[in-house]
Amino acid sequence: SLSSPKDVRVRAIAAHVALMCFGYGLRSSSPGTDYYNKHSTDVEQIGDFWSHSWKASGWQKIATLLLFYNGRPSAIAGLVAALLAALLCAAWTPSPEASGVMAL
Repeated sequence: SLSSPKDVRVRAIAAHVALMCFGYGLRSSSPGTDYYNKHSTDVEQIGDFWSHSWKASGWQKIATLLLFYNGRPSAIAGLVAALLAALLCAAWTPSPEASGVMAL
């Protein structure tokens, strides 16, 4: 983590706060200083430092943060959903013999 000297004011924002409202602060071209001051807090240390690119779109920044903070749970949920869909598809798809189609 990064520490600040005692005479420097450091403000930070939590990941879930930065991503609220579908990442408004990251999507908006100019959310304004008031927006950041309202949602950030004074801190002694910064747990994770996010550098950003002014050229990257807001959606790229949001996708990166979601992947970084939720990657493993998202991958597990996606795998479970895919397996469930495959099982349901296999269970409800008629076999070729039942539909009168001849196999080659």
